[in-house]
Amino acid sequence: MNNPKVSIVMPSLNVKDYISVCLESVINQTLKDIEILCVDAGSTDGTLEILEQYAQKDNRITLIHSDKKSYGYQVNLGFKASHGEYFAIVETDDIVNLKMYETLYDTAVRTGVDVVKANFCRFGITNGVMNRKQAQIAKPHMYNRILTSEEDRKDIITGAALYTWSGIYKRAFLEENGIMHNESPGASYQDNGFWFQTMAMAKQVYFISDSFYMLRRDNPNSSTMSKEKVYCIRDEYEFVLEYLRSRPEVYDELIPYYWWARFGAYRYNYNRIGLEYKEEFLRHFHDVFTPVWNGPEFDETIFSKTSYGDLKSVVQTPEKYHKQKVRIAKRALQKQTYLRRFIWVVEDHGFPYALRYTGLRILTHLGMEDPEEKRKRTIIRPLTKHVDKRVLVLETKLDHLISENEKLVNMLELNERLLLEYGTRIESLEEKVK
Repeated sequence: MNNPKVSIVMPSLNVKDYISVCLESVINQTLKDIEILCVDAGSTDGTLEILEQYAQKDNRITLIHSDKKSYGYQVNLGFKASHGEYFAIVETDDIVNLKMYETLYDTAVRTGVDVVKANFCRFGITNGVMNRKQAQIAKPHMYNRILTSEEDRKDIITGAALYTWSGIYKRAFLEENGIMHNESPGASYQDNGFWFQTMAMAKQVYFISDSFYMLRRDNPNSSTMSKEKVYCIRDEYEFVLEYLRSRPEVYDELIPYYWWARFGAYRYNYNRIGLEYKEEFLRHFHDVFTPVWNGPEFDETIFSKTSYGDLKSVVQTPEKYHKQKVRIAKRALQKQTYLRRFIWVVEDHGFPYALRYTGLRILTHLGMEDPEEKRKRTIIRPLTKHVDKRVLVLETKLDHLISENEKLVNMLELNERLLLEYGTRIESLEEKVK
């Protein structure tokens, strides 16, 4: 196939239950001028046989055998073997809307941008019923207009989600900037590096508000976190740092955004990993950011107030930060009994408050709450709070009126004194004239 409009790379490993539905959504795209590069990393569950069957039926499909079980390596293999004007990725347990690539390609050609991305939805199937939840890829003001690196750099990097499969990328743009995936083992965080490279180096980006990509959330094997994967995020961002160092012409401009992205990824990783790995990873987290957080490569203004507060805690009080986060994580894993809720409220607000709060919760649950107390809780107290606010507003207005009235009274008294004084002077002058 010579120079198709879009090359779609589909990396796979043991996705027998999902691969057929995924492939059907790709081969039936309304944009017919596409090539499909299926890169399998040695599936043993029947996935490979299904791919072979589809390749025999559709000459747009090329089956590639990967000698490494690496998501990044597989995608890179597909890209090197592709010929399309634009490049796209579909993960093989997901589904794409049949108009996705026609819409994205037409937008890319019309606007001439380096990257076009669209919204997506998360889905799962329960008892044969598909449940969908729409998700936005960017902030509301970023849609349906051309964003440029000169004017919209901060929005392009910090205002858009990193999901790499939701868009298409101009082939010439990727080649000119040497953008590839990190070829680390397995399938953990390799999208981070590709996302940062594309968003940082793109001169023009376009976001579409329609949703096309459907991200599966009912595959139990799609996301696991073992000890071996705890530091994958470190390896990924070291890969990105080396990329930036190889481009000194943009290093100074992009390095603050790099630290912003690395912090967000580290915080996500810390919150996601098992409790047994958190303390060790937090020490690494602290060691990485302590030397840079007040240095010339760091820009506090890129961070939200909450993010900067978390970073400050990681650097200055990591033990306190860890204790707080572990407590929250443990609570999330526990069944919320009244005893546990009581202990949590004691930890947060003290014993007297906890005793009263938990007692009222139990009485309410049992239908035994004192009617007068219920009336106070549901009617009197909210009403009193509202009245107190109104009284405060009225008191403020009254104070202002009194103050203004006092000023007016003082002015009248001054006028009277002046009139009396000048009246006396006039009478005296009149007598002298006579």
